[in-house]
Amino acid sequence: MSKFSKFLLFIFIEFLPFFLFSLEYEIQLDPYYSDFGIYEELRGEIPHLGKKSETEIYSYLLKNLYKPKTLVFEISFNPMPYLGTCIKRSYYDFYSKAKITENFNLINALTTGFEEPWAFSIFLGNVVEFDSIKKSILASVKDTPVFCLILGIIT
Repeated sequence: MSKFSKFLLFIFIEFLPFFLFSLEYEIQLDPYYSDFGIYEELRGEIPHLGKKSETEIYSYLLKNLYKPKTLVFEISFNPMPYLGTCIKRSYYDFYSKAKITENFNLINALTTGFEEPWAFSIFLGNVVEFDSIKKSILASVKDTPVFCLILGIIT
């Protein structure tokens, strides 16, 4: 078992008691990006910072980096991009016939999306709500904007 796998197992076991009480689930079905997410607020409510500049928001997130409050597990699948890849690999003649011009293929145009067919991600960090300084930009947004700082590990 790799060190990264051991770390993930430790995180799961460490936070298992939290999972038993207040998990939130979200399923999103879309032909280009479908996902299933599990969300857990580890320590209280998401803080609301009010009207803050981007610098102030980043500053708050960096100062509280060592106190993560949100844990998210998400697995996603990209059906249309995967279908396009399958057609190109398994039915190349059919794929070639869909070429309209030198730079335009109809199948590629209809199935373009994420390059990977699926993904699994874990987020352990902080999320904050804030009020936009420029209200006119977000006038059509129903919910409060959310901002988070993400550090990624790709293996």
